[in-house]
Amino acid sequence: MHQGRQGPKGRSLAVVLLLVIAACSGGGHKAAPTTTTAPDSSESSQPPPTNAPRRNAADAAWVGRGPRPLSSVVAAGGRFVYLGVDDQQKVQLVGLDPSNGKVAWERESTLANHVPGVEEHLVVEGTTVFNVEPSVGGASRVAFPAQTSNAADVVAVDARTGHDGWHVMINVVTTPLERCDNALCAFADAGSHFEVNRLDFATGNALSTGTAMFDPPVAENGEFAISASRATPDVELTSGYGKTVVWTKQHADLFGSTDVSPNGGWSGFHVGAGWIIWLGSASPTGLGATSALADDGTLLWTKPDTSPCFALTGDPLTAPVLCGRVDAVARQLFLGTIQGVDPLTGNATWTLDAGDLDITKLGASLVRFDATHFGLHLASGDVALDLTTGPAGAPASTSGWCETVGDIVPVTGGHSIVAISWAPCTLGGGPDTTPPKAVPDFAGPTVDGFAAWVEDGEVRAAKVG
Repeated sequence: MHQGRQGPKGRSLAVVLLLVIAACSGGGHKAAPTTTTAPDSSESSQPPPTNAPRRNAADAAWVGRGPRPLSSVVAAGGRFVYLGVDDQQKVQLVGLDPSNGKVAWERESTLANHVPGVEEHLVVEGTTVFNVEPSVGGASRVAFPAQTSNAADVVAVDARTGHDGWHVMINVVTTPLERCDNALCAFADAGSHFEVNRLDFATGNALSTGTAMFDPPVAENGEFAISASRATPDVELTSGYGKTVVWTKQHADLFGSTDVSPNGGWSGFHVGAGWIIWLGSASPTGLGATSALADDGTLLWTKPDTSPCFALTGDPLTAPVLCGRVDAVARQLFLGTIQGVDPLTGNATWTLDAGDLDITKLGASLVRFDATHFGLHLASGDVALDLTTGPAGAPASTSGWCETVGDIVPVTGGHSIVAISWAPCTLGGGPDTTPPKAVPDFAGPTVDGFAAWVEDGEVRAAKVG
């Protein structure tokens, strides 16, 4: 059992628990092939987007009138943009007017070969948002090798208008797309490996293609990535965005055990001159193992039956903080003892016993104030937690944001995990009933004095500033 967020490229993804992943583990999901359209284009064959009123929410300035969100919200081209699923279970890329939540434009999209257990998210560069859409075949505007019927188009979309720019058709493309430094990476399923297609943001032209990276990548640092095989105990470091293998190790070399597998989850990040990586357990009753490696693959330390504390650190990981305790009989996962660890030695730099706080039902027991500061409502009293320095008595404030576990929703051909849901809340109390005066970046972006976030299956916004 694991609490981890499964990220095909180690980016920001939602909390994914075992039960959610099990519900989504049927493999890649493919939308029925249709023609790419833009609703506000004269060539569109889709009906115009609906602006029928949604239910009013007293805790928001407006509630978005588009389809239910699958992804978190991004800001681009003066719009709030997200992936949603409509009443016909089709995926749509949606642009909202920031002043009132009305749909400015929609584009029919596809999850293509969606990585099971992974939250969809969007890549933005300037006023452009990048999307995966049903292939338009011969209308592809960037020359690529001949593709099969399993292909989809990677599309540059002008977020101001919803109109498309370049298209690149890629066979067996996976979602979500990822940012690779100053370019877009589209990963294609090549069996046991990923084909890493690095595309120019402005033109869609291929900058590089690599096929040496395993599926999945566990952690990344620029052109370098550690990836793990699903079928063998091999773990490797590649350079050149998946072009060249630098070193190959075995599970026993890196974790002191063979009872780990990326099929149980994966995550990691680069820190200093090394890496902290985690692979989930090969059995349903373990947490897997967490290890630190030097850049040359030398094992620095390993901790069996441990997991990164994703409820606090996010994914990709931002701090070496571990937690988790499994009740195998009840099939529950608790926060247990939270500990900050020294990346070089693995020694605990601080600890906090969070006891039997169920990670699937944290509610207002865990409130986030900013990127590194939290409040926990424990049986022994409220505690402030700094991820760098550890617990520090009662928090100065009890008002922050609560995160809920990712849900699943039917999508054509399968299911997808829904984006993280945030709510303004009071530690130990519950959701606030008044509009927030400020919305932190981790909850959602701000456009023209309005900030938007995903809450309870809706996009909500508040007037800020």
